[in-house]
Amino acid sequence: MSQKPRIYLDSDLSEGASVTLSEQHASYLIKVMRYKTGDTFFAFNNHAEYEAKILSYSKKNLVIECESLIRTATNNLKITLAFAPVKNPNTAFYVQKATELGATDLLPLITERTIVRTVKRDKLRLISVEATEQSEQFQPPIVHDALTLDKFLSTTASYNRIIFCDEARDSKRLAEALTSQQYNDLIMIGPEGGFSSTERELIKALPNAVSVKLCDTVLRAETAMILGLGAYKML
Repeated sequence: MSQKPRIYLDSDLSEGASVTLSEQHASYLIKVMRYKTGDTFFAFNNHAEYEAKILSYSKKNLVIECESLIRTATNNLKITLAFAPVKNPNTAFYVQKATELGATDLLPLITERTIVRTVKRDKLRLISVEATEQSEQFQPPIVHDALTLDKFLSTTASYNRIIFCDEARDSKRLAEALTSQQYNDLIMIGPEGGFSSTERELIKALPNAVSVKLCDTVLRAETAMILGLGAYKML
């Protein structure tokens, strides 16, 4: 792909279609990128990406035309990342990196040792869209409302597999535990300081839970997230 900007649009797109962009998108293209009438960029939604041309613009509105289809989205696995919001680096870092690594759903968890207990979904949604544009993917992940661990445990039957990243020495390595990917897996990463012993036992007791260790050292929460999700995608 060229260095032309990619703009995610929550709109129906097709060849020859005209679309009016939001004030935010218009400001980015005209004021930041210094684009003008006739310039082209990439516009995409959850299904396809098009080369688009600026037809006209004013202070608040910008009209584009989708000129040609560039590519269509492929069906990817549904993979949820369940993580405890962190203070350093902040939760925005989690969302950015998890989006780059292909997570389709992001689920903040409030555990006993979770330090950050407020999640601003709208802000995290914007970050996920920007990361989707940058990483040349199609669909930004769904950022869910934060759940306490107790409430989360009542929903786990909806996942094929709960991949519990645990530092216990008796846990299997990820490559040994997972012989195949499944459509609706969930990777679970703990907070700074880890899960409490009670929480660990509750998670490990789930019938669809697979306890895995990522390496032989104890990792920071954000390192475990990147390694766990990245290794899963590679496998």
